[in-house]
Amino acid sequence: MDDISTTRKAYWPEVVSGVAMTLVALWFWFHVNGDLLQDLRLLQAAEVAPGQIIDSWEDLEDGEEGQTHWFHAAVYTFRLPDGQELHGAARGTGRLREQFRNLGGPVPIEVEYDPADPSVNRLKGSGSQSVIEWVLRKLLLGGILLVVLVSPGLLLCRNGVKAYLDYRKGR
Repeated sequence: MDDISTTRKAYWPEVVSGVAMTLVALWFWFHVNGDLLQDLRLLQAAEVAPGQIIDSWEDLEDGEEGQTHWFHAAVYTFRLPDGQELHGAARGTGRLREQFRNLGGPVPIEVEYDPADPSVNRLKGSGSQSVIEWVLRKLLLGGILLVVLVSPGLLLCRNGVKAYLDYRKGR
């Protein structure tokens, strides 16, 4: 039985798994690389506001080869010149700095924010510090990572569609 529904069933899983792999790869890349334009906006036009870290934590995970991987996060607040208080969070790998491990109270910090959209913010000194660093880290290395992550899914999609079209030509 060699009809169109059998053909769709034969190539459909390849296309669906390719699309799924591509979407997961894009999500992972965005999760790792962050928002390129927000980082650039903060690099070009950030204003600085006083703030304080109000909570922090770290967690460890055992690696496959016996090593330990540390992850940490911090929650901070900062106040805009108009008095509005905003919250933000920062996360990273490795151990927390000693001063942030056991908070006895709020720890003063400086926060960079986009004056056009203060919800775009980061701890001062995090993220790209120059346009050259931004181009290298976000565009060049981020672009290479994106190509490596997305390629298998796109190849699966292409192969499934090509096989289906080849079948249609041969009918």
